[in-house]
Amino acid sequence: MQPEIDEKAVQAAVAELVGYCKGEHLPLPSAAPGLFVVYLRLLLQWRERMSLTGAETPRALALAHVLDSLHVAPELAAGEAVVDLGSGAGFPGVPLAIARPECSFTLVEARRKRATFLRHVVRELRLANARVEEARAEDLARTQSGTFDVVVARAVADLATLARLGYPLLKRGGRLIAMKGPNPEDELRKRPHPSWPMRIERYRLPEGLGERTLVILWTNGRERAGDEQA
Repeated sequence: MQPEIDEKAVQAAVAELVGYCKGEHLPLPSAAPGLFVVYLRLLLQWRERMSLTGAETPRALALAHVLDSLHVAPELAAGEAVVDLGSGAGFPGVPLAIARPECSFTLVEARRKRATFLRHVVRELRLANARVEEARAEDLARTQSGTFDVVVARAVADLATLARLGYPLLKRGGRLIAMKGPNPEDELRKRPHPSWPMRIERYRLPEGLGERTLVILWTNGRERAGDEQA
């Protein structure tokens, strides 16, 4: 039996989300609000049986997860191929695919039930720019090495592990965007290839949800992860 969805709460959450996006200069295409409504409904319908997320209300999903994901959108250039490692419930890949229809997104999820959910989301939202890979990052690297412009990951692993998993997937000169909490300094000190360019972007979520950090690492254009020297 499907859980009952509070449609007014979903609509209000999306309206609030769109308002925050305008205030934070996160542009959205005209179709985005309607797609976010459908996405929130699906998350709420599947949440309990799939253990997708701890967020229990449309507002919590919209502000703590969707809005958080959208902070990556300004870092993407038109036409880029993006891979979301450990996509889980679709964060950040699904919100980004909605916000940046001119980019392509591969949602990588090794757990079968969650990959099934992601495929359902892609179908229901008719996201022509998104596809799902039911695989581990290590396995994907065997067939799609050097394929992507951007690797993005949210709440998946420490920075050193993300680099090990993600860099083989990147084109030369590609970049890794790791979504972190407010204090990633310990991870930064242990990052591989410290000579590679890095940029830190900090932002604060509304309603006391706290500060977040984007750690953006570029390959140096000559080497990728797995090479002996950087």
